[in-house]
Amino acid sequence: NETSTGGVVRAYEWNEDAEVWARLGSDIATGEEAPFKEAVSLSNDGARIAFGTPALSGALNPGAVRVYEWTEAATAPDWKHVADIEAFSPGSGGAVALSGNGTRLVIGARHDDAHGTDSGSVIAYSQIDDPYAPPHYRAYGAWELNGFSVAMSLDGDVVAFGSPFKDVNSTVADANDGIVKVFRLTGGTSDPYARGVGALDAAATSALWDDPW
Repeated sequence: NETSTGGVVRAYEWNEDAEVWARLGSDIATGEEAPFKEAVSLSNDGARIAFGTPALSGALNPGAVRVYEWTEAATAPDWKHVADIEAFSPGSGGAVALSGNGTRLVIGARHDDAHGTDSGSVIAYSQIDDPYAPPHYRAYGAWELNGFSVAMSLDGDVVAFGSPFKDVNSTVADANDGIVKVFRLTGGTSDPYARGVGALDAAATSALWDDPW
């Protein structure tokens, strides 16, 4: 159901012979229970996909993230459900990013109010195939919209996220300069690793490359 409240997720692959994008498998997710449109991320080989459902249900729009994997079944190759990352805060799934091999995942929830109005939060999972693996979690100050955008390095060790309403210039009230925050996943915790300051436009998006250092 491709309505404004339903949405759909579809995958395509490039057909070199026909020089067209060909549909890959059936629709991965359909339905009116959530806008499956907000954020999508692919693993490096394109075999695993994660997508956000930031308004899954309820007045607070808790949201969630779904993960699917391409399976080459002999009779009917198609997308197989791998994991559900259930809501941890309002708007969860507004931004998502997978590691290169698709086993690590970072999720942004920019409207999380746990640390103040629209403080936003970011949660990173080091092993999404293990439902009992503890997540790595970080949340920051009010009115910063942390997790507006997220990115993960190829090996999944480094995460970056945008905080477009962060007031970097302390001499100007409500400056909304914006900042990109970066941290490394180490062991069972996530330790702040580095920070880079930018303008509002720069903090609205985040990206990491193969070796960020």
